[in-house]
Amino acid sequence: MSNHLSTQAFAFSYGTMIRQSLSDGRTIGNITSYSKTTTKHQNREDVRHCSIVLDDVPIGCQDLSAVAHERRLLTIKRALAP
Repeated sequence: MSNHLSTQAFAFSYGTMIRQSLSDGRTIGNITSYSKTTTKHQNREDVRHCSIVLDDVPIGCQDLSAVAHERRLLTIKRALAP
């Protein structure tokens, strides 16, 4: 994996997710300080202006929505079985 990988759906810096787009159009940004280079990647992805902003995200995190849900910042709606 390169140092910075970015698509419309997500962005990673050194294997840690720094931005994630949700299906409802909201975005989650990771502002945790890891390194000078990751800070440059975070600035490029404009993570401070995401709909939900997270700090203290563990290094290597692959799913920001799980962290947001765990911190009760995001409610995941599940379909009820018929």
